[in-house]
Parts: sequence; structure tokens; C-alpha cells
Amino acid sequence: MTINRLPRITNTILIFGARKTTFDFGWSIPDESHTAFELLFVLDGCQESTVDGKKYFVHANELIFIPPSYRHSNRCVSKEGMTVFVIHFDINDLNLQQRLIQHVPTFIDAHANQHGAISAIMQEFLAYSQFETFSTEDKLSIEILLFQLVQKLLTFTPPEDDTVIQDKTALVLAKKIADLIEANFTQYTLNPFEFEPNILSIKMIAQQLNISNSYATNVFKKVYDKTPSQFLNELRFNHSKYLLRQPDLTIQHVAYLVGYENATHFSRQFKKMSGLTPKEYRR
Repeated sequence: MTINRLPRITNTILIFGARKTTFDFGWSIPDESHTAFELLFVLDGCQESTVDGKKYFVHANELIFIPPSYRHSNRCVSKEGMTVFVIHFDINDLNLQQRLIQHVPTFIDAHANQHGAISAIMQEFLAYSQFETFSTEDKLSIEILLFQLVQKLLTFTPPEDDTVIQDKTALVLAKKIADLIEANFTQYTLNPFEFEPNILSIKMIAQQLNISNSYATNVFKKVYDKTPSQFLNELRFNHSKYLLRQPDLTIQHVAYLVGYENATHFSRQFKKMSGLTPKEYRR
């Protein structure tokens, strides 16, 4: 008997903060960073962007790609103003995150590989931004576009098997840390009354691997460009959105079910990642 199977796929991609905006000359946004990827498409005018200490002048039909945690600032430098379309997205697959962070260029001009395909997808996103309401079919179409966008961005990276990792020992250890964080979080959320929240701490992970907290944090950040705590907060954030759709659960209860000791800390972290408080998101 011969059985051919497809792989089990659990990847999710979150899209948020997608919008078209027009700015006047001199507009600026101070230095900031996000926990997600940002792709900004200039429609007309010129934007000055400083990303990770490097300055770029982005004109119409050019793009800026900003990975998670990268410090960046933007400023309108065209006297006639400028119009941009920006999209934020997040991926739960750390291998995909690493490939995008390591290899996708910050500045994607008209001569860049796959520029035409990427800008065409951004134009399709832009068309949906004109809608006032979205059907289930519209949302599915937007989600399909997002997967296509990530697929095009991956063309900047080497094939997965050929990706060069300078420190394979660090990669293996970072993956172990990520797997343990996910496993501990899943174990906690399935049985929150049987475990203390400290099962989610990096201290617990480090003890399981017999390494120091600082070493675990440094290795993880070196590979994934985020700390273990940031990765855990992303898991908490995604699961809490599901729980908040259950009206019988209080905010305090949701906070507890994702491992926060109090609702205030949970609400602060949730708003930091979504721009909304848990109550606003629930409404």
C-alpha cells in the first residue's frame, strides 16, 4: 500500500493596520518599533525613512520593508505632500520570520527582484481599502493576497535547504527555546488551573535546557531578532483574541488564561500590540 500525504500546516499570518494615508509636507513620526512586519508602499511624493540607523528616500512606486523590532522613523519631504499605503503583518512560523528578516532588502526600488509582482499585490490591497464593509469572501481574498505577498517576499531569500546560517548551534538552540515556549504555553492554556504562570517564564525554559537566562535570551534574539518574552507575548496576544470573542469570559479571566497575573498588565500589553484595549477589541 502506498500513501501520499500533504504536510500538516499550522502557519498563521495576521494582517492589521493596513491603510492608505495622505500626509502634508513636513509630517513626521518619531523613532519607533513594532512587533510585526511593516511594508510601506509610496503612491506619490517622497518619504524619508530611517530604518535601523540607515536613511532612505522612497519615491512613488517604491517600497520600504521593516522587520519586527527594527527602530525606524518616517518624514514627508515632498513639498506637494505624499500618499502611502502601509500594511502590517505577523507570521507565527519562526523559520519564515528568520528568512524574511535576514534576506529581504529594506528598500525595494523599481529595479529590485519581484518589485512588479509585489507592487501589483499592494495595488490589490489598496483596492480593498476603498471598501466600507467586508464580506467573508472579501476577507478570504485579502488573506489569500497576504499569503501571496509573503511568497513573493520569500523570493529574495535562498531556498530553505540552502539558507546559510553562520552559527548552526545557535539556530538549533533558538529553535529548541521556541519549541519549549510554545509547548509550555499550550500546556498552560489547556490546563491553566494545574500550573503556575511561571511555567511560561524564560527562567523555566533556561532551566529545562540547563543554560542561563541571559544566554537563552541572547541566542534567541540573535537568531529571531526578538526576545523570548516578545515571542511569548505574541502567543498570548493571538490566543487572547480568540478568548475575547467569548462574551462569558471577563477580561480578568482572559488575562489569567493566557498567563498574566493581573488584568492591568494584560490590557497594557494587548493595547501595545493591537492599538486597542481588550474591551475595545471585544466591542
